[in-house]
Amino acid sequence: MGLLDKLFKKKGKPIAKEEAIKETRKNDKEEATLYKFDGVKAMRIGNFPLAIKFFEKALEVCPEFETRYYYTQALKGSNRQEEALVQYDVLLEEVPTHYAALVERADLLLQQDRMEDSLKDCTLALEQSEADEEKALCYRLLSRIHLALKHYTEAIENAEKALAIQEDDTVSALVKARALTYLPDRSAAIHYISEACQRFPLEERFLLYEAYLYEQYKEEEEATRLYKETLEVDPFNEEAALGLLRMMLNDAQESEALSFIESFIAERNVSSNLKRVYANLLTKNGRESEATSILSELEDEGAEGVADFSGLYQGGIF
Repeated sequence: MGLLDKLFKKKGKPIAKEEAIKETRKNDKEEATLYKFDGVKAMRIGNFPLAIKFFEKALEVCPEFETRYYYTQALKGSNRQEEALVQYDVLLEEVPTHYAALVERADLLLQQDRMEDSLKDCTLALEQSEADEEKALCYRLLSRIHLALKHYTEAIENAEKALAIQEDDTVSALVKARALTYLPDRSAAIHYISEACQRFPLEERFLLYEAYLYEQYKEEEEATRLYKETLEVDPFNEEAALGLLRMMLNDAQESEALSFIESFIAERNVSSNLKRVYANLLTKNGRESEATSILSELEDEGAEGVADFSGLYQGGIF
């Protein structure tokens, strides 16, 4: 009996080669399904590295769309954003109008400052959306994209559309508030932010944006009060700390500013930018050796950049 005859023989009876191939594919799919389920379980408990291994095994055996989608989620959970983008490209090449993949890639592209690409994906996702919740998500993301592009009127319009569907949408309210601070109508910005502070009392960024507004119009006493109030709500808010620091320096309170930032950094795990600001102040106060030590540590950590006193909010929703 030849090799092929042995391969395609079952319990003494020959079977068709096509049936054997189907059987193999069925077994592969079952194996891939088991790997996929194990990956989903690992992802649910937050073990993304293990989930990635299971999904990669599943895709190797049987490259299915659903498995690749889960794989992409696990890559994002492991902060492997570039690899996740590659997988989104594969997903959307297979199904160009897949709503979830479009929205998620748009969000990822926005995080990487690829705003124009993000805008294209989100606009297409909106066209595919059906449920109100899906539309609200698209409008919210569009408002963030337009804010990043400095299209403030469009940012406000999309934020309002999202809020019309979901009135408790904090993110869209924040986008609208921030966009208003860039427009000439100061009274509209103050009015909306004051309302938002009442509506979302635990969201300190409304106070922060109001502080930016008063600082912009050189009303530093009111800006100082609001920066302090922001820190009372969120003692770890670096943007409020930078704002308060600017107010002190504008008022020639250099020793107070240095004491404040030293205390703030000593009690918190802060960003590399705030450490650079601290080093800059140390240098200005004749403490070059301490400043050099801080900058050397940052260099060893691979942190790049220069001290930024402006403190425009870069985290969270933006």
